[in-house]
Amino acid sequence: MIHTVIFDRDGVLSEQIPQPPEYGTGVGGAWRLEDFRIIPAAIDAVWYTHGRGLDMFVATNQPYIAKGIMTSDVMYQMNAHLFEVLGISSENVYFCPHSKENNCACRKPKPGLLLAAAKEHGFSLDEAVMIGDRPSDILAGQNAGCAMTILIGNNDQKTRDALDAVGAKPKYICSDVSCAVRLF
Repeated sequence: MIHTVIFDRDGVLSEQIPQPPEYGTGVGGAWRLEDFRIIPAAIDAVWYTHGRGLDMFVATNQPYIAKGIMTSDVMYQMNAHLFEVLGISSENVYFCPHSKENNCACRKPKPGLLLAAAKEHGFSLDEAVMIGDRPSDILAGQNAGCAMTILIGNNDQKTRDALDAVGAKPKYICSDVSCAVRLF
């Protein structure tokens, strides 16, 4: 039985935006407070999850901090906005400020963030679901021993190939987080 939901932040609860030019191409999380926006489906998802009495946590990689593109203060302000809009306590937000090059234990796909949340809050990961939008989120859930992982994205060949390339095996693939929280 699921008692805890662990959400990735960027791309699941908040919008992805084009990455800063010095960081590369593609999309990622906001690095400026004025660009940080909650995804409308996240409001419904958190309301629904709260109504079921499930505990909620956030586990997020924030490499812009290590790269000097964003400060920790801005990240904390974004998390405060999560609390204001979604009601997820800042005490329940776990973040990795490192880049891939740091090879730390907390950066997803490693399970450090999830293990820390479980230890500090006394919940069992085999009664938790990890919801994320990248293969690294799914792997973090698998590596931590979560009961279930759900990917937010398209169920197309490109997505399946990306998951297969790293051995990520979500139980479900959903178009948005509001759909995902109704699967368990």
